[in-house]
Amino acid sequence: MVFLNRIIMKKFILFYRENAQKLSCSLEYAAGVLRGLGLNSSLQGINFSKKGIYYVAFLLLFFSQSSLHSQIIIDGDPSDWPAVLNNPANTKKAFKHDPFDVLHVDDQWTGGSSDTGANPNTHWFWANGNSNDKGDIANAGAVLLGTKLYFFGDRTAANGNAQIGFWFFKDDVRPTGNGSSSSPFTGEHVNGDILIISNFVNGGGNAQPSIYMWAGKTDVNPGALVLVTGGGLDAALATNSSVVDVPTGQMFNGEMWTFYPKFGETGTYPNPLFFEGYLDLATLPGEYNACFQRFLLETRNSQSINASLQDLVAGQFYGIPPAPTAISNAFCGTGSVSLSASGCNGTLKWYTSASGGVAIGEGSPFNTPEISETTTYYVSCTVDGCEGPRTAVTATINPLPSGVGVPTHVTCYGAATGSIDLTPSGGTPPYTYAWTKLGDVNFAASTQDVSDLTAGVYSVVITDSKGCEGNVQVEIVEAPLVTPEISKNPGNASTLCGVSPSEAQALIDTAFTNWLNEAGAGYESGVHVDNPGTAPYTITISPENPSAPLYSGGSVDVTWTITDACGLTDTVIGTFTVDNNCRIICETVPTDVLCNDGSTGSIAVTASAGFPPYNFYLYLSSDLNTQLDSVLDVDSNPGMATFLNLPAGTYTILITDAVQDLEDPTLCADTSISQPESPLSSQISNIDVLCYGDATGSIDLSPSGGTPPYTFSWSASNGGVIPEGQENIEDLTGLVAGTYSVVIIDANGNEGGCRNENSAEIMQSDELTCSVEKNSDEICIGGLNGSATVSVLGGSGDYTYLWDNGETTATATGLSGGLHSVTITDSNGCVTSCEITIATIPCDDAHCTYTQGFYGNYGGLGCTPDYGTVNSHVMMTNALTQVGGSFNFGSLNTGNYFLLKLSDVTGAGNPAQNKIYKMLPGGGSPRALVGYATYDEYATWSDNDPLVAKGGNKGKINNNLLSQTITLFFNLQMDQSLGGVVLESSFATAKTITCGSNEPNMETAQEFTISSNVISYLENNGGATVANLFALANKSLGGESTGGINAATINNAVDAINRGFDECRVKVVIPEETIETRSIAFDDKDATSNSRPISGNVTIYPVPFQDSFTVDYGLDYDSLIKVQIFDIKGSLIYQLNDIDTKQNHEIRVEPTFNKGKGEMYIVKVITDREVIIKKVISSQF
Repeated sequence: MVFLNRIIMKKFILFYRENAQKLSCSLEYAAGVLRGLGLNSSLQGINFSKKGIYYVAFLLLFFSQSSLHSQIIIDGDPSDWPAVLNNPANTKKAFKHDPFDVLHVDDQWTGGSSDTGANPNTHWFWANGNSNDKGDIANAGAVLLGTKLYFFGDRTAANGNAQIGFWFFKDDVRPTGNGSSSSPFTGEHVNGDILIISNFVNGGGNAQPSIYMWAGKTDVNPGALVLVTGGGLDAALATNSSVVDVPTGQMFNGEMWTFYPKFGETGTYPNPLFFEGYLDLATLPGEYNACFQRFLLETRNSQSINASLQDLVAGQFYGIPPAPTAISNAFCGTGSVSLSASGCNGTLKWYTSASGGVAIGEGSPFNTPEISETTTYYVSCTVDGCEGPRTAVTATINPLPSGVGVPTHVTCYGAATGSIDLTPSGGTPPYTYAWTKLGDVNFAASTQDVSDLTAGVYSVVITDSKGCEGNVQVEIVEAPLVTPEISKNPGNASTLCGVSPSEAQALIDTAFTNWLNEAGAGYESGVHVDNPGTAPYTITISPENPSAPLYSGGSVDVTWTITDACGLTDTVIGTFTVDNNCRIICETVPTDVLCNDGSTGSIAVTASAGFPPYNFYLYLSSDLNTQLDSVLDVDSNPGMATFLNLPAGTYTILITDAVQDLEDPTLCADTSISQPESPLSSQISNIDVLCYGDATGSIDLSPSGGTPPYTFSWSASNGGVIPEGQENIEDLTGLVAGTYSVVIIDANGNEGGCRNENSAEIMQSDELTCSVEKNSDEICIGGLNGSATVSVLGGSGDYTYLWDNGETTATATGLSGGLHSVTITDSNGCVTSCEITIATIPCDDAHCTYTQGFYGNYGGLGCTPDYGTVNSHVMMTNALTQVGGSFNFGSLNTGNYFLLKLSDVTGAGNPAQNKIYKMLPGGGSPRALVGYATYDEYATWSDNDPLVAKGGNKGKINNNLLSQTITLFFNLQMDQSLGGVVLESSFATAKTITCGSNEPNMETAQEFTISSNVISYLENNGGATVANLFALANKSLGGESTGGINAATINNAVDAINRGFDECRVKVVIPEETIETRSIAFDDKDATSNSRPISGNVTIYPVPFQDSFTVDYGLDYDSLIKVQIFDIKGSLIYQLNDIDTKQNHEIRVEPTFNKGKGEMYIVKVITDREVIIKKVISSQF
């Protein structure tokens, strides 16, 4: 309250100083004001001296809220601004808060913009940024009080030189765009725009501002800023000389007055950061008004009017009223249109043009002059001499609608068939319609056209979319009443008997058609037209296509109807009648039964004088309820039917036709059929054949009954044969096995005579046959140890045997080489014989080899030619000792070789721990060696070639050609005769019966193959022997030329020798069926079968494989073995049966299926005890 009183007192003193003279002159006026405020008592005793004037003036200020809120004191204190700005009585004002002291969001000048730019829309630019403190504006505002234009602004610091300018624009000059980059202004300078500038030097302000006006603008000249000079100019500026409070709260336009100084207390203006001033517009030269639209506060760091500008804050100055809101109106036809407008606190002025011209009226509503077409008018608002923009408003003249109605009159008396086809015109579509009928208050319609009208006068009001109306009247008239009439005579005809139904019906149809289409004077469509009614008319007949009555009799009604144009009708029914007096005549002829209890009787029946088709029904005369047979639809006249296959008896026949049905049939006289006394039959007996294929059978036939004499006809099937001359006799002899059938016919003959059939089957034992299977050939010439077994089928059993060497059992065991026969006799004495050829197998020399799996197992024992049965350690020790204690595998010439030393076999204290048992068995792809390597020097194979350098298999050979060649080396040293063995592309060997023997066990025979390319190469290079194969393998390991034969092919050949004589075998003739196709009794399981835990250590190498891999069974028992390979889908793609097995045996598998690169396969090993499943992967190369 104290603060308010101080403000009031300050404003009072200043008000008095400025208006003392006016107050003195208007003392009585002031007293009147106080009296109007109800203060008569306060005026008692007042001496209207100078002091009294102060008192009265104070009271005026205190009690006049309008006066308190309408005064600005230019003293650098902002406290009086909020009340003035927020006073609704003050309409021409502005307030704008500008972001300050915030990076990149404050609007500031850019692009070298300066006040002297002639066109703001092309010379002024702005962008978001931040200004320096002395030029950073936070708040700006202005207000017009009377003729004085007050304004204020602030900045965040006062250091250094600066210049502040206030622009007041009469056009809509303002920044546009978003300021993210250089953005333009819109609007133009107008003569009379004001720029008020104050300079600040070292933070101080110039109390006397510089006033500029924009002048000289024409259509061709943009004008320029002109400094206003002269002593009569009333303007002032002030900054705060001490700290003042920052006003708070919301301004009239919703914006907040906020400020944060760079120094000093929050919520205060340290001096001299707030500045304010005024310009009395009445002191400007010439006539002037305050019709400003926009204001702008600007800062620059220089006092030059041409200097670039810095910060800005721009806002609306409500110096001119806004355009009013206008409401258009319309009028139907020529006349005056009433227009209205709102939103104006001043005077509304009406014009005929968008700009310029003289107002033709004021206020609202405004009635236009009488017009005949749509016209646009314009309205503006003028307040305090400032006229705002004009709003366009339309005075619409809507044309009146009209129309033409074309009637369709009522042609039938009293009908509602009239209609009016209305064609509207004029006005503004779409239209609505309101129909009425003269004298009928219930009639109403809203459609354009109306129909279903009775006679009368109709009117329609046409209303268009603008509400304008027009009227049309139309009259509907009707014709007088006339009724149509017709007549028709009845017709008849009689059925003609003794003709076909079609002929009888044709005669009826002709008579009916003539009656139906009766013609003559006054006839039309078969009827007589007595009165046609209102033309045009139609005559219809029902049924539409009537049919004549049937020839069987009856009548038909036909209806004729005449309908005239008015829908009036007359109906007549005509009847046509047919009379029928015809009946069926019946005749029958019987045929007797030929054989007793037979059904060969028949009755022929004839029907006449009726109307086909005839139907014949057969009954036993004793039972007319059970129909035996029928013959239907006999379409002839007379009609005939025959009932066949009848037994003896008395029969009755009923006949119907197209007229007579079963309710009124013709009944034929009873007809009888007779038969013989007894039936024909026969008995048959036979004797079977003893030996298969003989003709020793016979048949005895005994016929009886019927009518003798008899005839016979024999036939045979299922291998039977009728002996020549016996086809038509009673009994048969000399028969082979088969089925024999006879047909017996009595004296009545083949056609319907008595017939008997019988048959007999002559049996025989199955054909006596034999087959011989060779058990074994003669081993060694003169051995007489060949064996064969005969198998017998058929015959009568109890067989006896006789071999050509005198043996009398099914199996002969002492056969020599050559052709042998055996004779078999059954219990009936039937005989057959068979032959077989026994080969003689010469006994070749045995050779002993072992596989790398054997040499890699210390515990294995093997047979040798020189040392008997020893283990692998002894064999390898002797082999290296025989060559001086070491051997180079590969080629010294190329430097690609592996040195195997005796110490690799004997160096360890425990023989089983020697290095050779780490190296073998080997694996990996066959290939040439690279450089020198030996086990003792790890650096020579630390690159994992040719030995595994790391892991659990460290030291294991990973080049299968090297491990196979080392294995062949041991075999050649153990069996010195092996090197001379001549190689064949396909050869077979069999194990010897005992160690040291050369007698083969043929059950172990197995075939092996060597590439023909290898054999051809060796034959051209010293001979195809095992010794030269060993040399070829070393050349391949050494990287020397091998004639284009790859390492894998050579590896396979070496493997064939190592396996071909494995565990001492003898070369034998290749069996007709090799072991890989021999049938062995196994349980065939697929790859998905459940497997029991393995008891052996089955290993497969190399993995991945290229052309082949080795399966090392590692079993602790002997067993027949089947190896199956499945693809990843579970399909069986390869199978191998191996019967040459024992503990710790291995076999080489050379798959014949197409192998993809890097594909996985499932290997299943089936033994007598278990199923073992492993996985292998093919090589990527």
